[in-house]
Amino acid sequence: MASGGAEGAWAQRNATLETIQKVGRQGWQRESRYRLKGGVENLFFRYKGTLGDSLRACDYESQKREAMIGCNVMKRMAELGKPESQAIVGE
Repeated sequence: MASGGAEGAWAQRNATLETIQKVGRQGWQRESRYRLKGGVENLFFRYKGTLGDSLRACDYESQKREAMIGCNVMKRMAELGKPESQAIVGE
């Protein structure tokens, strides 16, 4: 339930609650791109769990390269985990 006269984060919470009341929870999730944000958070969780919480390189350019290599590793691992399927056509 939203309360009047809120400031800061509480005002943001109230605005969210009002939006949910107007368009429903699924409508709010579409408007706020809630599920996309959750997917990004999950991606970072998997990256950190697999490759570690911090970068090992010291300078910025090396850190960018290290992060790019890490992303490519994660992408390749995801590709290897996908099943290869084919449609079965009945005769």
